[in-house]
Amino acid sequence: MTNQTAEEVGQDTPEVAVDAIVGESPKLWKLEGAKTCPKDHEGTGWVWVEEEGEVIDDLSFSSPTWQPDNVTTACVSGYVGHVIDGALSNKFLASLDETRLGLPLDFEKKKTAAARRFLHDSEGWVCRELERALAEGLAFYSKVAPRVLPWMRFLEYHEVEGALPPHTDALVKCKDTAQYSTHTLIVFASDCPHGGETVMLPTVASGVTANSKACLCQRGTGSECFAVRPVCGRIFCFPHQCLHEGRPTAVVPKILLRAELVWDNQMCSGQTLEYMQDPGAFQIAGHAEYGGIRTLNGRAFTDAQLDSYLPLLQELTAKHLSLWAAAGKRGQGQPRDLFFDIKLYAFDMAQTVMLGVEFPVEKTDRLMRLLTTTCGLEALIHLEIPGLLWHKSMSSRRQLVGEYQQLIDTRREQLKVGSKPTSMLDAMLTADDVNSDVELQDFCVAMMFAGHDTTLSTMQSVLYWLSKQPAVIAELRQEVLAEWDGSSQLIRETLGKVPKAKRSPQEVWRLTPPVTIINRNLEEEAVIDGYLVPKGWTVSFAAALVGQKVEQPSEFRMGRYLVDQTFEPWIYGVFGGGTRMCMGYKFARDEMLVFMIQLLRHFSFTVTSAQAIKFPFNYWRVSGTFFSNGV
Repeated sequence: MTNQTAEEVGQDTPEVAVDAIVGESPKLWKLEGAKTCPKDHEGTGWVWVEEEGEVIDDLSFSSPTWQPDNVTTACVSGYVGHVIDGALSNKFLASLDETRLGLPLDFEKKKTAAARRFLHDSEGWVCRELERALAEGLAFYSKVAPRVLPWMRFLEYHEVEGALPPHTDALVKCKDTAQYSTHTLIVFASDCPHGGETVMLPTVASGVTANSKACLCQRGTGSECFAVRPVCGRIFCFPHQCLHEGRPTAVVPKILLRAELVWDNQMCSGQTLEYMQDPGAFQIAGHAEYGGIRTLNGRAFTDAQLDSYLPLLQELTAKHLSLWAAAGKRGQGQPRDLFFDIKLYAFDMAQTVMLGVEFPVEKTDRLMRLLTTTCGLEALIHLEIPGLLWHKSMSSRRQLVGEYQQLIDTRREQLKVGSKPTSMLDAMLTADDVNSDVELQDFCVAMMFAGHDTTLSTMQSVLYWLSKQPAVIAELRQEVLAEWDGSSQLIRETLGKVPKAKRSPQEVWRLTPPVTIINRNLEEEAVIDGYLVPKGWTVSFAAALVGQKVEQPSEFRMGRYLVDQTFEPWIYGVFGGGTRMCMGYKFARDEMLVFMIQLLRHFSFTVTSAQAIKFPFNYWRVSGTFFSNGV
């Protein structure tokens, strides 16, 4: 196949850099007098794939499993693209070209510079060969092999300057299975030494900042473009939702086969957490990997680290309680829904202590909404199709991870120049066995999720149950007044002097556990209450029911969990148990105790109404008013 260069058709040959380049996109956009770089893309980085088997040297790819040398993988704004070289035989490519030439040319689509030839692979020989190449090349990435839909088209550019503007691809419904396609597949059928690249573009508007370091990972978020140069036989696939463009051609003809994939790899199989997180995240890791991951993440919860968080807990709790009391004074004691006040407090607490940042109210509100949407707990159909809640959830996750990656990069640089570690994220970043960026992203998502929604639920339930027990409030307040002067720094010794205040939330958790069912997958068969449960089965632990197996279970009894009582604390494990027990349980207890101490010492409250909420978390949503005691 003979190609014409730009020089042969009367234009200057463009000079295009072929190495990985960051921050020089305006130069690369100016190909053969083409349009200059749009303002939305000024300053963004570029990653170029040129020769067969090339792997970007200065931008590392972190994968939990082995990756073949002929595969290049990149992530742009959370969308993962794969390039496979050398997987298709010359015989197959020759047959494909012969088939192409036997199809009529169609020039009717005026919106593009490409002529088209339509192919229906009714015999399946093209699909089978492409599926084989994809399955072998991407086995490191997914256990699920992509399926190629048989309706394809050849695109041919016979003139220079042929290009496609930035766009996303539509989903195609398979006529046989009624499934929607998920990924775009391109097979280049000609060589273009320069020009004509297909480029995955960062979604700048999503909150992913240009010029940040590339994240070439499975589910990370990078903000560099990923430009793939046409090489005959090269395979390129990426999600339909990824913004991409076709660069102006400088060498013609440029020929490619365009098809669609159905690839369940990035579609939820029913477990929300698995797709909120990277496959190696500690919440869903297998038994063999979990111990090591838990050890790495557990360094944020050592006794010394927990003690270092107490000043921030005290400061933020005082700040928000004062705001609530001031709101009560302005409203002349009129009750109001406390949900959003407590939600903002829980989120502010989580992002400050766990991530080490205090954002303006507007950005905090945006991140809080993104996190809520990311959880996807109300998405009943787990398909990433535009218009469905799950698509919105995954889009929010990509934006959220983009923000967290930017924070990770910033804190890493600040710590290098002597900034003092203060947060859980800092503890992760300063350890000798440093986690990968993917693990750090998952840590941020998991900690914000666990430290935000469960805290929001618990605090409202605490207010509800205490409001029904005025004698208990008086007893708890007396204990706090006797042990804390109200102004000195709360330290571990102080927390140990208020056992009643410490144990009261435990009784609230028994009565109203935020998570009512805990699931465990059996890696070995087990006998439970005389029944043999096979390996691989899921066992559900009904925490809410176990909490009722006490004397007079509907009554609030603060003394159930005190040391001098006979009640066994382990009868209800609010934080789970065994090797999968919540690693942040000590921090959660500290958080609740600091809240209780300051509330009882300086403030009073009323709860005028409450609504029982059962999903996605179990708690009492309360309305009421806070007042300052002036002490």
